[in-house]
Amino acid sequence: VTARYMRRDFRLSALPTGANILTLMRIRLTATTAGQVVLLPDGTIQLRNSNTAVSTSVSTFSSNTWVRLEWFVDGTTTNTQTLRIYMSGLLNSPVTQTETITGAYTAGSFNRIEDGVGTAGYTGTLWLDESQDQASVWPGPAAGTNQPPIVNAGPAQNVLPAATVTLDGTGSTDAN
Repeated sequence: VTARYMRRDFRLSALPTGANILTLMRIRLTATTAGQVVLLPDGTIQLRNSNTAVSTSVSTFSSNTWVRLEWFVDGTTTNTQTLRIYMSGLLNSPVTQTETITGAYTAGSFNRIEDGVGTAGYTGTLWLDESQDQASVWPGPAAGTNQPPIVNAGPAQNVLPAATVTLDGTGSTDAN
């Protein structure tokens, strides 16, 4: 394979610590890493050409929250890779990303896609939901995915300690 669109929805119980990284997705040619998407201890997501960093997100991944990653790798036409990152209220958006990062991809063809590879120093749980690969188009969000509710507890309030607070959730909506 020389080009592929991949979508994964991830949630982690904890970020990597110290000098450890967590490989979320990796493409390989036999036993050699051709490209990868890794999570760094500060919560940023990094694209790598083989094992060399080519781009790092500004957005940060928080533990116990879902993130959707859509990764396109082109090893023949443009020699690039693009990662679309969807977080929070944009998790199931069909068109609006939290952030898009791009970088070089020069490893050419690959024959294996791996998810949630991890490292020896990572302690935590990784959940993978909705995994999809396609040859020619961005996968987009999963059909029928439950959208998170939009919560509105009313206007901001300044209160004294031990005071009773009343919240008004009538401005909240849930499409599902």
